[in-house]
Amino acid sequence: MYADDANIIVTGTDIESIKAKISMLLTKLSDWVNKNSLKLNVKKTHYMIFSNLNRSKDYEYNFNLKINSEPIYQSHKERFLGVIMDDKLSWSEHRAAIGMKVSRNAGIFFRARHMFNIPTLKTLYYSFIQSHLVYCCSIWGTGSKNSLRSIFVAQKKAVRAISFTKLYSKDDTTHEYSYGHTKSLFKSLELLTVHNLILVQLLSQMHKIYNFLAPTYTRSMFVAHQPPIPKQSHELHWPDSTLTKKDIKSENIIQSNEVDYKYFDIPTCRLAKQRQSVVYLGPLLYNYTCSKVQNNIDDRYTLHKFSPKSFSFNIKRHLLTIQALGLPDQWEAHNTPMYTTSTSMIITRSQIAPEKP
Repeated sequence: MYADDANIIVTGTDIESIKAKISMLLTKLSDWVNKNSLKLNVKKTHYMIFSNLNRSKDYEYNFNLKINSEPIYQSHKERFLGVIMDDKLSWSEHRAAIGMKVSRNAGIFFRARHMFNIPTLKTLYYSFIQSHLVYCCSIWGTGSKNSLRSIFVAQKKAVRAISFTKLYSKDDTTHEYSYGHTKSLFKSLELLTVHNLILVQLLSQMHKIYNFLAPTYTRSMFVAHQPPIPKQSHELHWPDSTLTKKDIKSENIIQSNEVDYKYFDIPTCRLAKQRQSVVYLGPLLYNYTCSKVQNNIDDRYTLHKFSPKSFSFNIKRHLLTIQALGLPDQWEAHNTPMYTTSTSMIITRSQIAPEKP
């Protein structure tokens, strides 16, 4: 709640109960405004219906909400603290806006880059590109990899600009245009892709929750284990994996000496949209990524006890290494671990090429 802006949330099991609650609420709101000699701008006041049901127009527009005889109109999307929220919580509108904004700023970089050196351009990149990519990204960026495609294209355009690389080149023989690959540019500039930036922000948020640095209400949404529960990596839980336990024979599993740590319980989710939320992905990715990083650092240090700044630094360093793996001219699945975590927990012998005699 701010001096000139307030949001009220009403929940219910069905549409009729919500209507009854809103009717009582508007009466109280009108009385409160009048008693405090305030003026409510009804024209700027809207309501949204959030539901997982396929709503029909018969009751969707049948609220007829009014305050002091002035109607309140329904909206399907609104900007809330800089994030465009739609009534389906798909975040598609916001992602489209981010893609356009990043692409526009990247175009400015191309026109002005001759005025600056690379370190200065990199600083400008953090200010005018990355700042948009990380703002609330753990909310709008946890969907499918394909949903971030336009944003990633715009980000690569910006990386080409600050590295003094041509946006595209033309073949004199075929007269076809081609775009140079950016994987090596991300590596040389030590920049994370939008997918890995989202992962860093999500893990940093979970780290604050684990170390009691987040609000009490936020922490109450998760079940943390203090200290974490260690177990062998081949005993890992199998959430969302395309493979099932019956698909892999036990004799084909390569045993690992790495230890997996269970920092959070992973909740059971019924809906696909829930599986794209912080409540589910946060514990899943924190358990897996922190276990990997912990097994790669000195035994004298404990990752989950690091300060937020040190934790973020180590996660970024780990993801930069993962991001650069593989062919220099091809983005591969393992370069974005946020989408491969559930299938990269177990390696079978069939995935390893046989040794030459």
